[in-house]
Amino acid sequence: MKFIDKKDLKENIFSHKFMDFPNISWATSSKFSDRAKNHCAATAVTNLSIFYANKGYKNLFVDGDIYKTFMSVYSYIGNGPRIIIANDIKKIFKKRGYDIDILYCRKFEDIKNSIDKNRPVLLLLADKLFSWHWVMGLGYYESDNNKYVRIVDGWNNSSDKFYKFNGETKFLYGLSVNIKKEK
Repeated sequence: MKFIDKKDLKENIFSHKFMDFPNISWATSSKFSDRAKNHCAATAVTNLSIFYANKGYKNLFVDGDIYKTFMSVYSYIGNGPRIIIANDIKKIFKKRGYDIDILYCRKFEDIKNSIDKNRPVLLLLADKLFSWHWVMGLGYYESDNNKYVRIVDGWNNSSDKFYKFNGETKFLYGLSVNIKKEK
């Protein structure tokens, strides 16, 4: 799968929103390759946990450690490829003390609406029949001709990558995750 670097976007913007977050050290799949294989779903959910921990939901970041947080998530998600993870995400967050709502995103407008409400979106993308990858969307960018989602791809410790909607990689669906309340 190929994603676009922020520096390579050279189009005129007419609409965008990037969710506010501090400099976060994101989980990358290479950090856990000694314990897991095909684990992009677990990495994406770990990044979701890190995102919300940085928004004040501290119990999601296990002992302030990325590896421990990943292992907690991985105990539910396991190896992939995994298509269906929504119920596992609910269990993970519940175990850490939080109830969540998950809305399915089927089109760009769904993703955009979630991001406008400051809800990150986990996206399942595919470039071949059995070549899938989970990423986390934290923003969007629209130009005259194209639509992009700003992502944490799980391969780089960066949120400056973009997925081009209706590009060569296909969008399968997304999960908009919102914390409702503490237990």
